[in-house]
Amino acid sequence: VLGMLNRMSGVIVGGSISLIIVWLFFIVVTLTYTLDAGRMLMGMIGESQFLLILYKINPILKLITMLR
Repeated sequence: VLGMLNRMSGVIVGGSISLIIVWLFFIVVTLTYTLDAGRMLMGMIGESQFLLILYKINPILKLITMLR
């Protein structure tokens, strides 16, 4: 039982950290949108429904734009 709880908490923590890294990457992509590489990456994000959903629900980006 304890081993299963350890694995489940590892999945949750690892998934959360991965999601934060992806959201930080999206912020870098947003900041570099004026460059060709940024536009290309935004195009790729727009082509993927999954990435587009992750981009739209990015709470870090929402917080930054709210503080601006």
